[in-house]
Amino acid sequence: MTVYRPHITRYVDSTGKRCKKAEPGAIKKNVRSKTYRGKYRDADNVLREVTLCKNKQASLQMLAEFERKAAEQRAGKT
Repeated sequence: MTVYRPHITRYVDSTGKRCKKAEPGAIKKNVRSKTYRGKYRDADNVLREVTLCKNKQASLQMLAEFERKAAEQRAGKT
């Protein structure tokens, strides 16, 4: 179970507005995502990546729920 906020690469012009990568004068900017993402293993033992929410504690709870459901499916309860 892993919860993280990925880095996102954005391009901005000289005024700070977002623009396309190929636009002349585009400046590369690395920022952190506002939403958390999580990794867990599903019932078939496949590593899954899901988008969660902006709150870290809520994201941890959501990911724990995904893992609990996967564990139940592995045990054959579903």
